[in-house]
Amino acid sequence: MAANWLSIIAIIVSSILLLTNAQRTCPRRTERVPAGARVCHVLCAAGGKPPINLCQTVPRPGLVISCPPGCCRTGNRCRRV
Repeated sequence: MAANWLSIIAIIVSSILLLTNAQRTCPRRTERVPAGARVCHVLCAAGGKPPINLCQTVPRPGLVISCPPGCCRTGNRCRRV
């Protein structure tokens, strides 16, 4: 009986953790850009600092990871600001 309660509690805790993590993450998009295109990213800063806007010119055509508005990029992931 105690094992059943422990498994129920474990399921509830894992569900709460998944929900809170889902609220912090954003869907990322991969876009194909031509050479010479001007691309801007919002990068997440460490230590609770505000996000950094970084704009750059793409030297050759390729794929760029972008995050929707209200999100910033950490590596290959997007999370809410």
